[in-house]
Amino acid sequence: MARKIRYDSRLDYYVVLGVAATASGEEIQRVYRQRAKQVHPDLHPEDPEHAKQQFQILNEAYDVLSDQQLRWIYDQLRRQSLGIRDIPPFTDPLADKYAPRNYNFSRGSQYSYTTDVWRAAWQNILRSPSHRLSIGITVMVIIAVLIFNLFTRLLAPTFEAIRNRSATTQAQALQTLMPQPIAAQPTFDYIPERPTPATPVFAVCTDHIQISEPADGSEINGETFNIRGTADDPDLHNYRIEIDSVSSGSRWILRLPATIAVTDGVLLENISIGNFPTGYYILRLRVQRSDETFAPPCEVQIRRKR
Repeated sequence: MARKIRYDSRLDYYVVLGVAATASGEEIQRVYRQRAKQVHPDLHPEDPEHAKQQFQILNEAYDVLSDQQLRWIYDQLRRQSLGIRDIPPFTDPLADKYAPRNYNFSRGSQYSYTTDVWRAAWQNILRSPSHRLSIGITVMVIIAVLIFNLFTRLLAPTFEAIRNRSATTQAQALQTLMPQPIAAQPTFDYIPERPTPATPVFAVCTDHIQISEPADGSEINGETFNIRGTADDPDLHNYRIEIDSVSSGSRWILRLPATIAVTDGVLLENISIGNFPTGYYILRLRVQRSDETFAPPCEVQIRRKR
């Protein structure tokens, strides 16, 4: 079965042996023998288990680097991970002895050469002008994105107020361009948490003219919703849905369809309220008869909640 080779930057085999990535096979063998004598468990009775672990790591590194095919595979994985051609050799790989300043002997720890590996990789990257330019551009882009996000968060309340004011202005302009006959409507006292409306005038919901969904006092959280109910009158000519804002006095007339009676069905569907500000609204179903008179409207109160 083929041996699985992997590269771990925290345990670089070249660093474990203390040789350069360009070292020859004879040099790897010579250094391995010297290292093996230094880290052999028999020479460290004070901590035999950990010494045995370090000896096994040394053998694993030698087994891979001493085999030409396995070393080629390991080098490819190593270059892909570090993004460099080679790591400069250590000045004196055999000068350090088996001691805490070269190895971390705390339980379950690894060799402490990781900092040297990454320092060498970083130095190789900085030698190239194109790499330095790429790093500079990347840092500038990151700083620009952070500054943009900061200003966006700080100015979010201002943008929200402008958007709400624009939506109200557009609704008032639409109302001016499309005037509709409006009967006398009841007035409401606006209370932020839950307004208590006055008794509506001429607002009567019957079995023939009613809004069954949404129910009175319900909250609308989405961007669209449906209105279900009944618009059934013997002399029905058409019906329409009006939406009055409790706080601003604005009115939206959604549709004036010439249609037959609707019984327990959908009066209007997929009504977009994405530009409606948060607040309380009155849904009003108005039925016009063939003689151009209106039946008493049916009203329900809803709350737009983002």
